[in-house]
Formats: sequence, structure tokens, C-alpha cells
Amino acid sequence: MRQWYALYCRPKQETRAKEHLLRQGYTVYFPKLRVLKQRKAGLVPVIESLFPRYIFICLDEFNDNWAPIRSTRGVVDLVRTAGVPLGVSHQVIQQLQSMQAPGTDYLDRTQDADYRRGEILHIQRGPVSGLPA
Repeated sequence: MRQWYALYCRPKQETRAKEHLLRQGYTVYFPKLRVLKQRKAGLVPVIESLFPRYIFICLDEFNDNWAPIRSTRGVVDLVRTAGVPLGVSHQVIQQLQSMQAPGTDYLDRTQDADYRRGEILHIQRGPVSGLPA
């Protein structure tokens, strides 16, 4: 039976790990997020890892060769609990995939704001709560 597992990767090496695992014939899912980041030119859309340093791999406990995974470029190890690889439910992966923007491989959060430029907002918590912003 096939099961999803989380892989822990080297810093900023999720894409590299995914590419090398795909070349070896594994099924891999790397969830990404498109967000707006402040740069010198203003707010620009950037695609980054949804879970920094983590990707997911689908393996069969008995029929897949797990040995090459740890030595794959970019991969540190499978996420484990008490030395046993920790499975991730198919529903979690399906939910993440269903949230992706149509025709893309990322979740798009650049349009999530429920306010517009110039709109007056009121701060709800902290030392300046109640003041307009």
C-alpha cells in the first residue's frame, strides 16, 4: 500500500531534492505558496516553500527501494518518530493540492486581502488598539 511521508531537506534545497527524487522514479509533492513580499520596487509576488525544508514522497512500504532517499542531493532524512518514518494521510496531500491555484503548482495568497489600498483599518490589539491605520 502506498503512503505519503514527509522528507526533511537541506536549507533552500527542496527543489533540488524534488528534481533528483523524480529522476529516480519516486512520486514527490512539493507544496509552494505565492505571496507578496516587500522589495525596493514595492510589493512583488514571490513563490516560496509552503513548509520550508519539507517535501512529501509517496512510497510503498514493501515494493519501493527506500535506500537511495537519504543519499539524494538536498535530502537530509525522512521525518521519523521513535525511529519510524511518520506517514502523512492522503487526505492532507489531497487538501493541499485542491487549494492550488488552477493550472499552477502553488497556493496563491496574493489576492487574499479583504481590504483595499487607502481603506481605513482599525488596529484591534496591542498598545495602539482602536486607532485607525
